[in-house]
Amino acid sequence: MERNTKPCPVCGKEIYLHARLCPYCQAETKFVSVDEVRAQQSVETADEPDPVVAQPTEAPLPQEEPAAPAVEAAEPIAVETAEPAAPVEDPAESTSADEEEETASWRSRLTAWWKKDSSLIKREYTEKIGRRYSRSTILIGSVIGVLSVIVLGIFIAAQFQRHTVYNIDPSVDGWVKQVLDSMDQEVSLRGTTVAKFPDKDRHYMFYLQDKHLHVFDAKQHTDEIFDIEEENARAVVDYTGSGVLNAYLSPNGKFVIVIASRAPGNSECGLYRIQTDTKIVQYLDRGRVTPDKEGYQVQSFGRVARYDANGERITGISGDEAERAMQQRQTARPQRESSSKSEGKEVSAPAPSVTQQISPKVDLTPKPKVPEKITIKPVEP
Repeated sequence: MERNTKPCPVCGKEIYLHARLCPYCQAETKFVSVDEVRAQQSVETADEPDPVVAQPTEAPLPQEEPAAPAVEAAEPIAVETAEPAAPVEDPAESTSADEEEETASWRSRLTAWWKKDSSLIKREYTEKIGRRYSRSTILIGSVIGVLSVIVLGIFIAAQFQRHTVYNIDPSVDGWVKQVLDSMDQEVSLRGTTVAKFPDKDRHYMFYLQDKHLHVFDAKQHTDEIFDIEEENARAVVDYTGSGVLNAYLSPNGKFVIVIASRAPGNSECGLYRIQTDTKIVQYLDRGRVTPDKEGYQVQSFGRVARYDANGERITGISGDEAERAMQQRQTARPQRESSSKSEGKEVSAPAPSVTQQISPKVDLTPKPKVPEKITIKPVEP
């Protein structure tokens, strides 16, 4: 059986004998193509002589006069023998039919070989290249899968936490919360957010900006300055100076504790608290306010008072109580003096100061120095 393959001159693998490029190494084989073979075969077929039907040889006739009719009789014989010469074209037709059959068989063989070669290439790729990258592909795929699971878990946890936080309290309004969150992002660029309440009843946010306490209403879309002095006459804020120094939300969420300057130079501060539901301002104390982990410490009038993180007093007396005690002591002193005079007791004069009792016995005033006289004796030779 004739072989349809031959080794590639570059890689040495068996390929189709008329392939111009190797399907394995993609190198040029310089093999004779099918078109060239067919052209060569057609040229050879054209060069071959056409078959001629052999005519019967005529026997020599004797040189007699009656031979003339024989010549005449030979002409019809030649004509009769020329009639069967029509089927001379049959070999050419059979040749073209054979060529068509050969071409069809060649195409079928080429198609079968191509399918077989393609399957062979796929199998070699799967065995060699696919095996080479199988481990790295599995490793990369596993890493990507683990990371995707982790990210998905974090996202689900965040969504679940957010869902549980805002579903516990049915009073929270989602639309109000979105508005307050957007306002919080805007305030963070120019101020400080103190507290925000995404409730259906408390739909506003407190924040500090430019020495003032502001209140933003999410439903009314209003942004106003909360004037502490206007809400409570006893509350004093030096807005020309430091104004509102700081504000904190109480742990129970019911109050906003405010520390404000009452006098220039922050020599005296006020401690106030605002109810978050009614916005009523309560006066707590005044003096030197120091916030710490446990609450707030206020010093004034020689006393110290402590307040917890919710604004409730723990120890000490307030500034008002200390001021009332000082007024009572001042009013009680003249009453005691008048009572002592009515009883006939003389009030002793205040004792002289120590500097008046001690008198110096030695004169300590500086005196000018008198220069001593110096005598010079002549030197004997």
